[in-house]
Amino acid sequence: MALTFDPTSLVLITAAVALAPIISAAVRVVLVPTVVAELVLGILIGPDVLNLAHDGPFVSFLAGLGMSFLFFLAGMELDLQRVRGRPLRVAGYGMAVSLALAAAVAGALALIGAITVMLPVAIALTTTAVGTLIPILRDAGELDSPFGTQVLASGAVGEFVPIILIAIFLAGQHGTVAAVAVLVLFVLVSAAVAAVAIRARPSHVMKTIRLTLHASGQLGVRLALLALFFLLWVAYNLHLDLALAGFAAGMMVGVVTHGEAADPVRVRLEGIGFGLFVPFFFVTSGLRLDLDALLSSTTALILLPVFLGCFVLVRGVPALLARSAIEPAAIVPLALCSATALPLVVAVTAIAVEEHELHTDLAASLVGAGLVSVLVFPSAAIALRRTARAAAAATETPT
Repeated sequence: MALTFDPTSLVLITAAVALAPIISAAVRVVLVPTVVAELVLGILIGPDVLNLAHDGPFVSFLAGLGMSFLFFLAGMELDLQRVRGRPLRVAGYGMAVSLALAAAVAGALALIGAITVMLPVAIALTTTAVGTLIPILRDAGELDSPFGTQVLASGAVGEFVPIILIAIFLAGQHGTVAAVAVLVLFVLVSAAVAAVAIRARPSHVMKTIRLTLHASGQLGVRLALLALFFLLWVAYNLHLDLALAGFAAGMMVGVVTHGEAADPVRVRLEGIGFGLFVPFFFVTSGLRLDLDALLSSTTALILLPVFLGCFVLVRGVPALLARSAIEPAAIVPLALCSATALPLVVAVTAIAVEEHELHTDLAASLVGAGLVSVLVFPSAAIALRRTARAAAAATETPT
């Protein structure tokens, strides 16, 4: 079945993709990450504001591909050798606390009648948008700092665990036991693909990859994309969330392309992802925000700041466990980064609405809170980091 092609929406969304970094660079008063500009532009051209662009089948396909690329690049960026040990251990303890807090918060909201279903809300509250944070941290020069390492560890756990929970409890057409079995099958398939990619390196293939790095062949890029699309195909046929496949493919490609010799392949993959598909996803996410449902519901409007506070409580408070891993001044920025959530919130609410477990107004409230978290929390965290560095530099400067 052919996808309905809407050239007007495609051009407008692509124009927003191109305009976003210009706006981000032009605003000098406050830090405006490019992803923030993408989301806001998506809202402006969407059906609830200017009504210029619409979410048709072809746009949805490209946005879904963009979400897959987002998690693919997040998995590729995750350096397990770098975050393992204390950063990953602290992040794991923090997630355990987050799960307990999420269950308590969702239970309290259900008890007062604010929500009717706890599970999708609880899963949404445990997420961290590491894929969104990575380009922000890179642009701010924080990605390679100890603070950036702890954010990556917390973000990796904050994406991996919710993705697993989605695969088991929300996505697909399986019961819980069957979902676990299917998930194990997917892990085995992914591990087999990774083993083949790591061990099977015929000399003529490796030579062709090197020779085509700066030519039209680009074999390294093509093999990485093959791994991504193969795992997406496996996940689709197993009725698993595609974010899991993207993340798994990214981790595999990240391991295979580790080292300076593979940097050109990684740069090209980042160019493909961050150049079009990932920003296309974020612009479309803004376009999809159901402002009418949000603004027409008093409960949803009240819950938006409540959910925003819940993100800080559930994912931000566990940052206190990192006091032994990073300097005290970095705790609040870490809490803010950990509480930044959107892509998986969009995925969780979309699945829950499709399964008739969540009303559209509450889904819009959750997505709106995730949107505000992306708009506010990373910018505030980077601003606090810059202030702390400036204060430290001023202290160290001899009088």
